[in-house]
Amino acid sequence: MSKPNYKELKERVKELEKFETEHKHLEETLKNRVELIELITIISTTFINLKPEETDEEITCSLELIGKFLDVDRSYIFLFSEDVTTMYNAHEWCSERIEPRIQDLKELSVNAFPWFMERIKILDIIYIHRIADLSFETSAEKEFFESQGVQSVIIVPMFCGSSLIGFLGFDSMRSDMIWKEENIALIKIVCGIFASALKCKWAHEKLIEHRDNLEETVKNRTVKLTKVDEQLQFEISERKKTEIELWESEERYRLLAENVTDVIWTTDLNLKFTYISSSIKRLLGYSVEETLTKTVEEILTSASFEIAVKTFKEELTMEEREQKDLFRSRTLELELNRKDGSTVWCEVKMTFLRDQDNNPSEILGVARDITERKKAAEALRDSEEKYRTLTENTNDIVFSLNAEGLVSYIGPQIARYGFKPEKVISQNFYNFIFPDDRSRVIRDFKKTVKTGEEFTTQFRIKDKKGNIYWLEDNGKVQRDESGRIIGRTGVLRDITRCKKKEKELNIAFGAIETSLNAIFLSDIEGIVTYANPEAADLWGFNNTKIMVGTNILDYWTKESQKKVKKMAKILLKKGSYTGEELIGKRKDGTEFFVKVKSAMIRDESGIPIGMVGSFYDFTEHKS
Repeated sequence: MSKPNYKELKERVKELEKFETEHKHLEETLKNRVELIELITIISTTFINLKPEETDEEITCSLELIGKFLDVDRSYIFLFSEDVTTMYNAHEWCSERIEPRIQDLKELSVNAFPWFMERIKILDIIYIHRIADLSFETSAEKEFFESQGVQSVIIVPMFCGSSLIGFLGFDSMRSDMIWKEENIALIKIVCGIFASALKCKWAHEKLIEHRDNLEETVKNRTVKLTKVDEQLQFEISERKKTEIELWESEERYRLLAENVTDVIWTTDLNLKFTYISSSIKRLLGYSVEETLTKTVEEILTSASFEIAVKTFKEELTMEEREQKDLFRSRTLELELNRKDGSTVWCEVKMTFLRDQDNNPSEILGVARDITERKKAAEALRDSEEKYRTLTENTNDIVFSLNAEGLVSYIGPQIARYGFKPEKVISQNFYNFIFPDDRSRVIRDFKKTVKTGEEFTTQFRIKDKKGNIYWLEDNGKVQRDESGRIIGRTGVLRDITRCKKKEKELNIAFGAIETSLNAIFLSDIEGIVTYANPEAADLWGFNNTKIMVGTNILDYWTKESQKKVKKMAKILLKKGSYTGEELIGKRKDGTEFFVKVKSAMIRDESGIPIGMVGSFYDFTEHKS
């Protein structure tokens, strides 16, 4: 075997150097990942058992750890105001050579940073490799960052549940930075940890506020929740309106695509055909050429022609208005003459085609054979007549709607609300629904007509006297023989009393949750099914969930356990018990004195199903 020459040796040396470089890079990558995992572990462990009052200090310490790990110059947290109109620098860490800015960045208007807010509100990570490369649309943000000397930045949105509360950011001022995927993952994890810690801190602060002045806090919170609810309801209403408008717009533009198997035609404003699809042969027996020579009056029966002309005149009159829907359409059921002398019923959808000035230039229409639908409708009417007696003798209100939402039948029970059944027929069903609930019910109905998916919904109506009632609607779609949806039937049930009871229960539950007495609920075996916050606090637990599923006897001294068992027997006989003094045992083993007021819980048949107890701490009075 010959010895390698100098060239070969040189090549081998290069290969070894390349291998060594790759090996070092791999070692650095593995080391970075190990350090990353250790950092996440340290931060997670720190925040697990963290006291709420230590949250701010630990967040700042964690910002320093992450900032040094990522080799950045500044790490910070900004929080939004509740209405997301302003933001402020809540936490900050800076390297030694960087001047802190936390005191300067207070009450910043979010309107000053439109591009940034648009991105952050959709929970998008903002990663800017080089601030100098920002485009004109981000001029406000570019000016802000450059004024602070920032060259590269990454920002991650911070939210609790589905609510955006702020963001976590890192600035590099020495040079541009390329952020590694594992580092971005670290930032996202830490962002979640910070959000949870802040959420716990805020909850703790609110709890202290409740203890200090419960009545004022409840009042303020009610006002605040009312405003938030009004804003939320407004946003939901606006969003539903937008969705309905979008759906209707899509329906218009999909008209041709969805009906290519039907007859598509156009006429001029003198009702002379200018185009007709070849499917006319299958529908009427005429060829395209034969149809183009005929007038609309010859194609339609005399009665249908009168309806079509009347509708056309109405549309021309509507065109004279200043305010009109340029994309509106009309749907008619018309009877057409076939070549063999028979007739066929069609659903005809029509709309104007417009010129550049939005003036009508032609009429676009689509005709669909609805003979089978007509037969099905007649069969449905026969079926409805058979069951009319049954529906008219029930407390619930049975009703039927066509595919456009017009009432085709409604039970006589509607008279309870001051409406005559015969006056309701052919009316739009949604006109009777309370305005605030109307858009939601319309959306559900259109979804049902489109997909066939059944639904149950609740809404309000106002009777003739102005009284408001709650109704529950359980509906089912109607189909013709081909499976096409032609309407909907439903049963309306008055749930006004249920809604009132539900409200009363919510009020009662709120009173229990905020009670100054500790309250337990248990099943008949003594297993805890509910404990209010005061109970958890009195017995030394962090939250009430830990107590659910435990035995009620676990919370008393041995002597008091005997009394509790005796109380249970008395409850079974008498139904309630008051005045017993017991010695409670906390989680840490300390003891305290309480007075008890308890009662047996029974079902509608009077059978015991559980117990409720209210406990008043009188340890200070005892001592």
